[in-house]
Amino acid sequence: MSADLTPRRAHRRAVALAEQATALQGTLALVLPTPLAPPPAPAVLRVATAEPDGAGPPMPHGADAIRVSPALRAELHRWANAFVQACVETILGERPVSQLVRWTTPEIHEEIAARAETVAAAAGSAPGLLRARRVNARLVVSSVHSCFLATDRVEVCAVVRHASRSRCVAARMEKVAGRWQCTQIRFG
Repeated sequence: MSADLTPRRAHRRAVALAEQATALQGTLALVLPTPLAPPPAPAVLRVATAEPDGAGPPMPHGADAIRVSPALRAELHRWANAFVQACVETILGERPVSQLVRWTTPEIHEEIAARAETVAAAAGSAPGLLRARRVNARLVVSSVHSCFLATDRVEVCAVVRHASRSRCVAARMEKVAGRWQCTQIRFG
């Protein structure tokens, strides 16, 4: 093949190879087998049901570990929405930390109090003192999702919007003495 290259073709080929070498310089070149094998067939998925033996209606997609009544889910969603709203407002200094005592364990209450103190120190005020909020910086809990692990234990994640930013909050709630209480919380 090199014998039938004219000087013009040889020059073009040399330029093309030089451009190719320049494009690869400093990058990781991967040698892939040709042709690529097709992806493996997806595994057959079983539909989860409420009963361990497979009897009963299927669980909804993205469902809880257990089946819960719509009334219990609605109660939890209302409570979780209010709790996350109150928790973030507390950290921002818009409400006192003492308002969360009933809704949190002592460890979580201390963590939220420490976060509120940090935010207040950064803003140059005391925690729990109402600071003037910018009109366009309204805090909104935009969504709440839950996964019931038991009828008295649930994991919740929420998306909170503040001004032009969105943050997430993940929490574990447990029913203690007939009321929901936050036992774990993470902010992202």
